[in-house]
Parts: sequence; structure tokens; C-alpha cells
Amino acid sequence: PSSSEHNVHPAHIQHVVVGQDEATWLIQDSRNGMIWIFDMSSGTCTNALSCHSQQVTGTVISSSYAGLVMSCGMDGTVRAFNVSQPWDNELYRDVRPLENTVGATCMDATPELVDPSKRTVCAGYTDGTIRAFTACSD
Repeated sequence: PSSSEHNVHPAHIQHVVVGQDEATWLIQDSRNGMIWIFDMSSGTCTNALSCHSQQVTGTVISSSYAGLVMSCGMDGTVRAFNVSQPWDNELYRDVRPLENTVGATCMDATPELVDPSKRTVCAGYTDGTIRAFTACSD
């Protein structure tokens, strides 16, 4: 798949670990917040793990949905995870184009008076904007 479809930008390789078989490499990409598995024998590269690429600045644990945790970071992303699942637990990722990325500096749940369903969080950004995110009930 093309990198533009997945919002993947040219990597900033921070670290490489070569496996004992010397054919499998783990590559840390700090620009995209990913760990890649590169197979030398086939030439394929697959995403093993995705996370914030800069410091995490806010987290909210949902009181309405078991296992739902939301986070924001200075990389400008807002993410939602189902932490009750051990693997493949990222539910949502809001990614802005790299050239327009501003850091998300804080995150908080809206008061119950504003959202009785307790599904909405707001994130504040370094450019002064505040964005609201609402978790779907499904």
C-alpha cells in the first residue's frame, strides 16, 4: 500500500536490531512512532507496533467503556486504545499532515453536564485550537 494511504512519512531511523538469524531486523522509526520488521530474505517491511513518536502529554481513562484509554502527544496525534486486549488494541488514530502538525498539549474528559454519556474528550494544541473527540458506542 502507498505510504500516503496510511499517513506514513519517510522514516527517521533511530535504532536497528539485527536478529540472530541475521535476516530479520527490527527498525525503530521515531518520525512515525513505529517499530518495523524488515525481512532481508524477502525484502518486505511490516509494521509491528505503532505508538506516539514524541512525548505523551495527556491520557483519559473512560469511565463509560471498559478498557477504553485515549491519549494525545506532541506528535499531534490523538489515539484510542482498548487496553483490555493484549495485542492489536489501537482503535483510532487522528493524524494531521506532517507539515501542519502541531503538538497536542493536554487532554481532558468533558464534564457530565456537557456530555451525560461520558464519551467526549477535548484536546488542546500548541496552535491554540481545541478539538473534541467523541467515542462511538460500538
